[in-house]
Amino acid sequence: MTNRSRALVAVLVSVACLAPASPSWAQAAPDIQDRPIVGQFDADKDGRLNAEERQAARAFLSQPGNGVRGFGRGGRSGNRPPAQPGIRVTPADVINQPDAPLYDEAVLRTLFLELDNPDWEAELVAFNNTDVDVPATVTVDGKTYRNVGVHFRGNSSFGVGNGYKRSLNLKFDFVDEDQSIGGYRTLNLLNANVDPSMMRDRKSTRLNSSHVKRSRMPSS
Repeated sequence: MTNRSRALVAVLVSVACLAPASPSWAQAAPDIQDRPIVGQFDADKDGRLNAEERQAARAFLSQPGNGVRGFGRGGRSGNRPPAQPGIRVTPADVINQPDAPLYDEAVLRTLFLELDNPDWEAELVAFNNTDVDVPATVTVDGKTYRNVGVHFRGNSSFGVGNGYKRSLNLKFDFVDEDQSIGGYRTLNLLNANVDPSMMRDRKSTRLNSSHVKRSRMPSS
C-alpha cells in the first residue's frame, strides 16, 4: 500500500500467463462481463463509473436479488486455507526491460497496479460479470499508464476464492483511446489455475497458432 488511501498490487508476468484479449488464431468467445450496470449509474454520462458512481452501484448490487452471476461474491474457495500475503515488491526492486517486445519469451516482467480503493479486491468482486471497469495506474518497465480499466475475468479462475490470485483483464484504452502497451490496448493476465507448471496456456496457444498457420499454407 503506497499510502492510506491507495493499494499497490504487483503482478509477476511471464509470457505463459500473458495473453492478448483475442489471439489471432482464436474465434471470439462470448463476453461474460456483460451485465449492463454502467448505464444505470453513469450520472455524468462519460461512459464509465467514477468512485461515487461505483459506490452507488455496489450498494445496489449488494441488495438481495441484485447480485452478480457466477460463483457469487467471493468465489468457490472450497476447503483451501485462507490466502496469505505475497512478498512485498516495489518498482525499485525489479529490472526494467523497456526495449524488449511485450511477448518476448525470455523476459519476466512485473506489472504494478495502483488502485485508489484499499478495498480493491472486494470492489472487483462486486463488479465481476458486469460491464464495470475499475480505473488503475499501471507501471511496466518504468513507464506509467494512467486510467487503465481493470476487472476480474474468467469463471473457474474467478472461483479460486478471495485473497488468491485471480485472472485480470486490463484495458489500457479505458479512458485514452490512443493508449496502448507494446501495441496492445487490452491484456489478459491469466492466473494459471490448477496449472502448477504455468505453461499449459502458452503451449496450447503456440500449438493452435502453428496449426492454423500450416492449414493456411497454399498447396503445391
